[in-house]
Amino acid sequence: MSRISKGPRLQEREVGALRDCLEVLGNSVEELQKSLVEMSHVQINSKDFGLRMNNIQTWVSAALTNEDTCTEGFEEEAMDGRLTKSKSNQNNIYQTMTISSSSNLILFLMILISITLQITPIRAIQRHTAPVASTEFIKTSCKATVYPDLCFNSLYTQANAIQTSPMLLANAALSVTLATARTTSAMVSQMSKDAGMRPREAGAMRDCLEVLRATVEELQQSITEMGDVKNSKNFGLQMNDIQTWVSAALTNEDTCTEGFGGKIMDGKLKTVMRGKIVNICHLTSNALALINSFASLHG
Repeated sequence: MSRISKGPRLQEREVGALRDCLEVLGNSVEELQKSLVEMSHVQINSKDFGLRMNNIQTWVSAALTNEDTCTEGFEEEAMDGRLTKSKSNQNNIYQTMTISSSSNLILFLMILISITLQITPIRAIQRHTAPVASTEFIKTSCKATVYPDLCFNSLYTQANAIQTSPMLLANAALSVTLATARTTSAMVSQMSKDAGMRPREAGAMRDCLEVLRATVEELQQSITEMGDVKNSKNFGLQMNDIQTWVSAALTNEDTCTEGFGGKIMDGKLKTVMRGKIVNICHLTSNALALINSFASLHG
């Protein structure tokens, strides 16, 4: 890529796009390297498992976004068709293969991380016994949610970190929801590039991706605010902000599922998308219920 950007016969716009692409690919390398280092320190039974996995998902999601930014730079009509399609010479073929393969690899990593988070409860129950008081606290607290089984199964592996703290429980629920939303957003981003989709399906995918990105931002704001809540003089105001953001995230997710409700939508695509979004909706609903419970203790 670096050699291509220095090559002759490139228009100024093409040179700029290549340089931008080189920069974001460099960022992707750094983010994936950080993910590998962090992954080497992950222990399923550790108290900071959720935090470390959240960091990894953040970095890999950022790397995938970088890849998207790079490819988008070659989509304008003003670009050289040969360079855009990368069919003119061996170097350009290598360019296309590099970007496509790295994007697919990053998506694979996102899926792998998601699977790791899902199978963790099974392994943890075999290797790790959390304090009974903490586990019971989570189970009892989850009864206040609409989806108590999902609530408990998504949180009990973090019992050591949560202990019996309503604030830590609410924060853990937000973190799990954010991690799932990020993974789903990355998957939808890749799926939306399928050239075989009909216009209505492609439009629904784009709309869904937009609201998912808004959801990720709102959940991240909520987690950041939760970190400042303890002993705050503005507790009520801060909790109100958090409740507003999480409620908005839930509304976004409902909007996304509605986009795939029409009868003319592809059956397989509708099933996959609704399944993914409904899962995030349920996690968000549970997180909001736990946030409300925590807020009520200080009301």
